[in-house]
Amino acid sequence: FLFAGVFLDSVWRAWPTRVFGPKSRVRLGNAVAVLLAVALAINYNTFFNIQAGNKSVFYDFDPAQTEAAYLVKDIASTSIVYVSPALVNHPNLRFIPQGTNYQQLNLNQHIPVRDRVDRDVVFVLEPAHTSLLSQLRTFYPSGVVEEKRDKYGRPEFSVFRLSRQQVNLVHHRDDGE
Repeated sequence: FLFAGVFLDSVWRAWPTRVFGPKSRVRLGNAVAVLLAVALAINYNTFFNIQAGNKSVFYDFDPAQTEAAYLVKDIASTSIVYVSPALVNHPNLRFIPQGTNYQQLNLNQHIPVRDRVDRDVVFVLEPAHTSLLSQLRTFYPSGVVEEKRDKYGRPEFSVFRLSRQQVNLVHHRDDGE
C-alpha cells in the first residue's frame, strides 16, 4: 500500500490540469476511489468467502497444536500437565502458554504418575499417542477421556483427566496402606 500511495501521490502532483481540464483531478480522484473499492471487494471475497471455508487453508494454521496450546494455558495453573513431545516441540505450544508450567510427557517417568500429587493431573496426547489411553485406563480406570476434534471431524488430540484423589489412590494401594 505504501508504494501504491507514493505512486498515486506522484501522479496527483504531476497531473496536468491544463491539458485535461480543471475537473480532471476530481475525475482522477473518483477513478482511484473506484479502483480501491474494487480491490477491497476482491480481497474481502477472497478472504471471507474463498479462503475462510477452505479446508487446506484451515489446516495450514495448525489448528490441533493451537487448540492444545490454549488448553494447556487454561489448565496449567490448576493441574499438573503432561504433553506429548510432538505437541511440546511446536512453536504454538512454546508461545501461547508462555510462562505456564507443563512438562513434556516421558512415558517411563510419567505413566503411572510416580509421586503423590497436590493437584489434578492432565495428559494431553497427540493422535499418535492415543494408544496410551488403554495403558492409562489400566492404572486409572475412572480417568476421564476427551477426544478433541476439529471442525471437520478430524482428531486433534486426546485429553486424559485425573483428579488428585485418583492419582493418590494408586499410590495408596502401592504403599500397602
